[in-house]
Amino acid sequence: MITRIVMLRLKDAFRNEADIDAIARPTGEVFEQSALIKGFSIGRPSDVHTKREWQLLFCLQFRDQHTLEAWRSSGLYRILFDQFLAPMRLRVRATNWELAMTTECELWNEGLLPVERSTIDS
Repeated sequence: MITRIVMLRLKDAFRNEADIDAIARPTGEVFEQSALIKGFSIGRPSDVHTKREWQLLFCLQFRDQHTLEAWRSSGLYRILFDQFLAPMRLRVRATNWELAMTTECELWNEGLLPVERSTIDS
């Protein structure tokens, strides 16, 4: 599986919550329309340092690199990135990753139960 991470820095005029919502919602709808995208997440910065540089994150999953390239040459991609997002974005950074392993950790400790973890030294 290939994961494409896309970070957007928006122009100052579009860095407010209402505009970010107005960008994220239709972007997700476009992602849902593509049979090439296996799954996606849309995120916002969780801290002030990241928020200064980036306003939106798109995490897209593709079956393989060929499928990713097909997405990047599709009409939906061109409309989304070249027409809809282009006037609002200041900068884009995109990277592609072949994930070797993914797992979810279900153990979540809120400090209620003591959890002993082995370390390299033990």
